[in-house]
Amino acid sequence: MGKKKMISRRRFLTGAAGLSAAAVGFPYLVSSSALGKAGNVAASNRIIVGCIGVGPQGTGVMGNFLRQKDARVVAICDLKKQRRQTVQNIVNKHYQDTGCRTYEDFRELVARDDIDVVLVATADHWHVLTSLAAVKSGKDVYMEKPMGLSVT
Repeated sequence: MGKKKMISRRRFLTGAAGLSAAAVGFPYLVSSSALGKAGNVAASNRIIVGCIGVGPQGTGVMGNFLRQKDARVVAICDLKKQRRQTVQNIVNKHYQDTGCRTYEDFRELVARDDIDVVLVATADHWHVLTSLAAVKSGKDVYMEKPMGLSVT
């Protein structure tokens, strides 16, 4: 059997001092928002939202998501280019960045792996198709109810 190598006091104290400095400095290396401190929600606890249909009703509901600290709107889908751009600007201004992406085809939005929930505020006849695509992609769905009692 070989001799065990003893660590010197100097090496031990150097290592302990480095570990202590790292422990004390850790909060300064990682932002408080990443840790969920100071009223911020940690990114791992945030609900990521995609919106399909951003006309007046959809934009109104989306505004409720924007006001939630634990939600973040990251994607907009609408057939009308002007609506997409207008709402994208609203979202980017709210978050003070340019992270919101736009889509003309809802299937591209629901294919994103990072989205947790999809807001569906389309015309009533699009509700089933868009909601089913979102559910099949593993998303939760918040859907506007139709303003009618029957399909006919």
